[in-house]
Amino acid sequence: MVIAVVFLFAAFIRYTLRTDELDRKMTVESLAIAGGATALIAIMYGSLEAISMLPRPHAIWTFQTFIVGFPIVRVLLRHRYK
Repeated sequence: MVIAVVFLFAAFIRYTLRTDELDRKMTVESLAIAGGATALIAIMYGSLEAISMLPRPHAIWTFQTFIVGFPIVRVLLRHRYK
């Protein structure tokens, strides 16, 4: 699985470097917004976990939340720049 993630990361970097300025800007903004939203969700869940008996999920859920959030934000930004 680690090797697959490395290849996915390399492909994403190649794609981003070959795009025009607007697409690159949308990609960076999408990463920033998805990362911020993921951090906010993780902090809120961690706080709720500390004061109640919420289950403790595996750390991979943070990455999966980011991966799901990125294309959603990307689609929303695409509509913004049209």
